[in-house]
Amino acid sequence: MGSFEGLTIAVYARYSTSGQNPLSVEDQVRICVRHAESQGGVVDPRHVYSDAGMTGRLRYRPGLDRLMETVESGQIDVVIIEKLSRLARDAEDALRLRKLANYRGVTILGVSDGIDTRRAGDLLPFTLMAAMSEQYVQDVADQTHRGMEGRARSGKATGGVPYGYVTTPGETEKAGHDISIHRDRAAVVVRIFNMYLAGESYRSIASTLNHEGLPSPRRGKWMASGVRAILANEAYLGRQIWNRREYRRDPITRKRTPRTRPRKDWIIVERPDLAIIEGAVWERVRARFDARRLPGQRPAQRSYLMSGLLRCDVCGEVMTIHGGGRGRRYYRCSANAKKGTCSNSLSVLESVARERILSAIIDHLESPVSLAYVRKRLASHLGERGRDASAEIKARQQELRQLQAKSENLLNFIAEGGAAGAGAVRARAKIEALEVRERQVRVLLEELAHRQDTPIELPTVEGARRVVRQLRSLADTNVTGAREVLRQLLGDDLVRLRPEPNRIYTASCHVLPLSMLLRQTERKTPPQEDGVYPRLVAGAGFEPTTFGL
Repeated sequence: MGSFEGLTIAVYARYSTSGQNPLSVEDQVRICVRHAESQGGVVDPRHVYSDAGMTGRLRYRPGLDRLMETVESGQIDVVIIEKLSRLARDAEDALRLRKLANYRGVTILGVSDGIDTRRAGDLLPFTLMAAMSEQYVQDVADQTHRGMEGRARSGKATGGVPYGYVTTPGETEKAGHDISIHRDRAAVVVRIFNMYLAGESYRSIASTLNHEGLPSPRRGKWMASGVRAILANEAYLGRQIWNRREYRRDPITRKRTPRTRPRKDWIIVERPDLAIIEGAVWERVRARFDARRLPGQRPAQRSYLMSGLLRCDVCGEVMTIHGGGRGRRYYRCSANAKKGTCSNSLSVLESVARERILSAIIDHLESPVSLAYVRKRLASHLGERGRDASAEIKARQQELRQLQAKSENLLNFIAEGGAAGAGAVRARAKIEALEVRERQVRVLLEELAHRQDTPIELPTVEGARRVVRQLRSLADTNVTGAREVLRQLLGDDLVRLRPEPNRIYTASCHVLPLSMLLRQTERKTPPQEDGVYPRLVAGAGFEPTTFGL
């Protein structure tokens, strides 16, 4: 009799880089399935999870997330992996997954490296294996960095090259890629420098290049920021700079973020044969930069209430802030200002947009029509919420019956002599885990019943007005917080600004007042299992508000 007989088994597989064949996922699955079958187990195809082309240092992966959801739900007993590094390349993550699996009574088993969390004393080898997996990634990164340093010092390409250059493979793979000038693109670079010295702005240069249909460095439209980046790039002097930045992975989000290294750590190689711009031209551009403001030096950032909430009705692009100091800031279509691809050049003062849009939204929320709509939608939601709670209760009751059935089967298995020695110990441990989950489900059922029976008061006129007054106060004291509230109220459409023939804007938007009142009406209800209060979004049918600026 195999040790996996009667257990529900899941398989997880992962490969990360182009150096691995995508079929390696199928190979891993085949190895894991074969091992399960050799131990008397059967793998349901529905419990095969995988992540293709994803590094093991990412904490959140679609396949892994689905696997852990299944573990949390108590549907599986064993997770089989080809080796521990497939599960995680970060020691902290690997140990966290082990703890979660142990809590749910789920075994993690590695076919190639012998990981088996059922064994006594497995924590030490598991921890060592996880640390070795993480160290391997660091070693590879260090080796790659050393190899790229050698290429940089010899004038070879270390990755992508700036606009105006092209790479060609060397005689051997180890020789790296040679860099040469792309004549047509280099001519565009020279033209950009000359246009800037002739007094043109970043935006006007980008607009000209777009109207002529010249491809941009990123294969989209030219933007003012792209023009500025070219004008500030020392590569066009024939100066290769490597090791300017490093990337560090955030320990919480696991996202890679760039950081500028000290200049003493930069590796600078002079390549006069790759110069596109003459030194005199470069110095004249630097002088114009100095007359305006040195690149990278920006005034202290201010937060504006309507930033990110306004869209041009002509092209659909976001309206961005422009202009000088306090009182002279204005919103303008970003496609017109940065790319020159939209015909809408009309601007509106930030102070005018802020006051008139906020006042119009608040007046709209305080109207009797708005409150009547909220009460109607909230009453409808209460009915939906009751039906959802009933469905959740049925699902938890079904899970409870399944857990009880599993416990009873294991008890009968032991009573009939089907397990002895270590097998009996494992069976009893599984029964204890099932009992823990049973208690958790019973608590959830009590919470769901309480939530279903708890009444929710509909908002009063005064209550709605109080919330609206809080929005006005928040806009005066916490611009970022007020903007997030407005974002919830406006939904996906945001505020669309339509230019009129008389050079004014008409603003229109759909306001969803229910989202702002929800926390006021449901604050007394118990939270869901994940600690988050239920959310609501108002449905279609609420009339948009339109007003002039």
